[in-house]
Amino acid sequence: LGYSGYDSDGVTPVKKTLTGGIYKNGGGGIYNSYNSFVYFDSGTIAWNASMYGAGVRNYQGATFEMTGGTISNNKCESASDIHGGGVSNENNSSKFIMSGGTINQNIVNCTNTASSSSHGYGGGVYNAGYMFMYGSAVIGNKSASDVATSSDYGNFAREGGGIYNASTTDNKGKLYIGYKPDSDGTTPVKSELTGGIYQNYANTLTSQTNGGGGIGNANILKISSGTIAYNATTRLG
Repeated sequence: LGYSGYDSDGVTPVKKTLTGGIYKNGGGGIYNSYNSFVYFDSGTIAWNASMYGAGVRNYQGATFEMTGGTISNNKCESASDIHGGGVSNENNSSKFIMSGGTINQNIVNCTNTASSSSHGYGGGVYNAGYMFMYGSAVIGNKSASDVATSSDYGNFAREGGGIYNASTTDNKGKLYIGYKPDSDGTTPVKSELTGGIYQNYANTLTSQTNGGGGIGNANILKISSGTIAYNATTRLG
């Protein structure tokens, strides 16, 4: 998205600004699966809905590279387990590479408040694969000057308002903030993050063991640069 085709070499994509976008789809904005690639440089992915990856669902070895554009106002809502309001990167071998653009105003709303076994992970991003965040990338509201509340936030979830880095039986999140991937595609190499994670909110139940207004982490997390500010949670970070 935000490209007009290929350069004369037949390989290099040529950027062209997308002023439109992908809006109001009931099955999510983009489903990227089985070793596929999506490059997102401009435009908007907004007002889409799904239980998993309302904006973008990146799955089964797929790569989603975001260098610009906006993912906003997407929503996961259910009484069952749900995740990834903006982006769900949900397989061990999947990669989400974010070097620019903004993920903001996405919601993961688990409506079952009676059971601690019902979860809503990752308002901005749910990561169970490889995620690299560097450059000018922003998750949340960078212009915020106050701490997030339940009614004023960038992204919203029960666990991991900005990002939830998962650890399940088969899929383990590797989250690298202030790093880009090496030529092998998975080894982290330091690369400055001038953006950051801002004003995200987690409404974690008192009976649950994961929180994280900005980041909820359950596996590998490395941070070398960037800003994490104005995030809040009801408990646990």
